[in-house]
Amino acid sequence: MLSNISDRPQTNEETTIIGCGSVGSIMADNLSRRGNEKIHIVDDDKFEPHNVARHLLGSNHSHFSKAHSTVSKLKADTASGDHRAYFSKFEDLDQQVKANLLAKETIIDCTATDFIHSFNLSNYETNRVFRCYIANQGRLGIVQYCNPSKSSADFFDLDTCFLAHSAQDKELSNWLKNDLTSETVVGLSCSSTTLKMPLNVIQSHTSSFLSFIDNNSGPSAVMGINSLTEKHYPKEFKELIPPTFRRFQLKDHDEEWNTTITEDVKEQIFESSKLTRNEIGGFLIGNFDYNNKRICIIKCTVVRNAKSSVMSLELPPLFDDKDALALIESSSGGLKCLGTWHSHPGKSTPSQIDLNTLNEVRENSSDLPMPFLMFIQGKIKSDFSIKLGLPNVWK
Repeated sequence: MLSNISDRPQTNEETTIIGCGSVGSIMADNLSRRGNEKIHIVDDDKFEPHNVARHLLGSNHSHFSKAHSTVSKLKADTASGDHRAYFSKFEDLDQQVKANLLAKETIIDCTATDFIHSFNLSNYETNRVFRCYIANQGRLGIVQYCNPSKSSADFFDLDTCFLAHSAQDKELSNWLKNDLTSETVVGLSCSSTTLKMPLNVIQSHTSSFLSFIDNNSGPSAVMGINSLTEKHYPKEFKELIPPTFRRFQLKDHDEEWNTTITEDVKEQIFESSKLTRNEIGGFLIGNFDYNNKRICIIKCTVVRNAKSSVMSLELPPLFDDKDALALIESSSGGLKCLGTWHSHPGKSTPSQIDLNTLNEVRENSSDLPMPFLMFIQGKIKSDFSIKLGLPNVWK
């Protein structure tokens, strides 16, 4: 009946919601009221009195499990539903339970953390995965989608795309330039700052999140940004389609790093290499995650004033590359220079100079240790090599 009234197709699909704070509880309520009868909610937190301001639950649920109380309320409000609650952190659940929850038709991460990065979702029978959070004092709602078995981009790639988009979006850039340690992302904190965000703001964003979820089920990853004005009036919702990524497993110091590079970057490097008989090169811009051994290269620059010959190239310092600095500054340092690229007139095999450069980088990156990529483009488009250099201080 609920699905008919809501003009939704009747379905036996199951949904897993990870995180039952403000966003997660309201998402669950909306899904239940429109006929989703199998919702699994995971959260290790208890409901506290101050949560009343922006949560589905009322004060009568104080000091009880958010997940169990929310499931009880969903069943009571709709007089139906085979919903389940798990009073635990997701990562602490039994391995088989985790696998079962990730095998549901739709997964929604409402934790407002990056915990989803630590899961290799392609190892599970996972279909649609969404990640939702609210930032910038409630003015921005961000929702991401990928299909782990079919999308070329994962959530780390989408986060990097978000940072890169800040170069074109003044609102995003201004937010990132603020002190992010003082920013409130719903679900990360129960501080007094969080309480200053009214329930109607969260409802406005979750409404757009649900529409986004309804309309994305294909193989391609996508992001949505819901913007409100300073007075919290609706402003706009825009979808961002990320570029196609190529994935590489690179190894150094006996560590394997999962590395993605956009096809756009590879294409730009090859087309630039055809512009001159001399070697040409530039910088690789992206993001990395040390804990999860993850690198994403989203942009590259082309340095026109480098000292070069047919057999050699000397790039200027990074601070002389205005394009690279603009990307880094617009993302407030979220994007970083993670290496260089250059062309070879013949094959992409690293020269002794290239190998020496990698060794120097490994040795001299102790002040601000980061992974370093060296991308070498040969004469033929399909001939390229990528070398990874990790700081020796990480050994």
